[in-house]
Amino acid sequence: MLQQSRFWAITALVATFAAGGLFGWVLGTRAHGGPRGWALRAGPPGPDGMIGFLSERLDLTATQRDSVRAILERHRADLEKIWRQVHPQFDSVRSRMSAEISAQLTPAQRTRYADLERRLDRPRFGGGSPWEGPRPRP
Repeated sequence: MLQQSRFWAITALVATFAAGGLFGWVLGTRAHGGPRGWALRAGPPGPDGMIGFLSERLDLTATQRDSVRAILERHRADLEKIWRQVHPQFDSVRSRMSAEISAQLTPAQRTRYADLERRLDRPRFGGGSPWEGPRPRP
């Protein structure tokens, strides 16, 4: 009985950690246009964007890029499943935050804030997962 309780406690902890990490990553990509640097060079979303980002920052070899691509593809379905589960809740919290921020702004600032939010809600985030994008080439 104690072993079963411990198993579920650890499972809940790991799931919470994964969801928090995903939430932080998604929030970061929305706020900054992707991991640091993507907003400036408009890198693509999805595995190709992540591989380009890592390759640029870490000087990956062709073999390493292929390995990273395989890892991203292997876990893609899991990430998409989690995103489908948390996406409605994420949007709900984001909408509340937006309304609260907007209430603090002047009318002119509200207009600029609304424009900024529209830019951050690019079609690549329009209902799909943030890592959607072109599928990697075989």
